Amino acid sequence: MRISVISTKVIQIGHQLESKSNPRQQLVDARTTAKYLERFLDTNDDVSLMFQDASKLEQAAHIIHQLYNVLQELPDEAK
Repeated sequence: MRISVISTKVIQIGHQLESKSNPRQQLVDARTTAKYLERFLDTNDDVSLMFQDASKLEQAAHIIHQLYNVLQELPDEAK
């Protein structure tokens, strides 16, 4: 009986930690995307080098997808 109570508590704590961790990760992802957007808008920053490096194409595609998602959330007049 005692082991089942402890395991239930461990599971509850795990769920609580997960519920705190997911929003934090979303904030980190949003901040990273915002930084890339800032770099794309900066004419002095050559972000295009990322797209020329074959080893970074997956990362570049992920960033483009995130920026596209941000664009889809903007009101029509801002697009």
